[in-house]
Amino acid sequence: MKRIITLIMAVMLPVAASAQSLPLRPASEGLPFKGGEKFYYKLHYKLGIINSDVATASITVDSTVYAGQKAYAARIYGQTAKFYDTFFKVREDFRSTFNSSFVPLHFYRDTREGGWFCINDVKYNWPASNISFTLENSNTQKNTKVIPIKPGTCDITSMVYMMRNVDVARLEKGKTYVGQRRQQDPCHIRGSVQVRGFLRQDGILRRPQISRSI
Repeated sequence: MKRIITLIMAVMLPVAASAQSLPLRPASEGLPFKGGEKFYYKLHYKLGIINSDVATASITVDSTVYAGQKAYAARIYGQTAKFYDTFFKVREDFRSTFNSSFVPLHFYRDTREGGWFCINDVKYNWPASNISFTLENSNTQKNTKVIPIKPGTCDITSMVYMMRNVDVARLEKGKTYVGQRRQQDPCHIRGSVQVRGFLRQDGILRRPQISRSI
């Protein structure tokens, strides 16, 4: 079965978007991935005289143990090709640890774009309904804030794997599924991620089209 699906999630780093409106398969049915899975991509850009691979990206996940519980450690990493490093060097590193119910436990981000950098370290405290958010970037000295969160809050990496567990059979044709809330982003990055494509029952999104607005 294939369904055309549009998923729009309000994102921040970490993402402050509820996933409760999305129909997810229960963990008892098994997950569409397992530890050791690795995907590698080449990012191609075509505009005017430019028609080449400009960057590479990888999406990986491994089984792990976090605070005494079984979990998954996922990573999304991207970098510009060596030739384009000369003009504008980019390194994007997003890491998340989450359990089999896609509840995030820890998130780390290290972004380097030209001479600008931003580092986030987020520890989730679900019993207290907050996160400890450590921020450091080119314009801000390292500091830590405690920010309240609600059930369904996730970060961008755990969100990618959560989306793969969507129960395709329960999706409504033509419906747009939207995150329920947005809160101020301590890194001053707000916006949305829109993913369109054919989502198969095995959790693989074919012909994906991903756009991000800030």
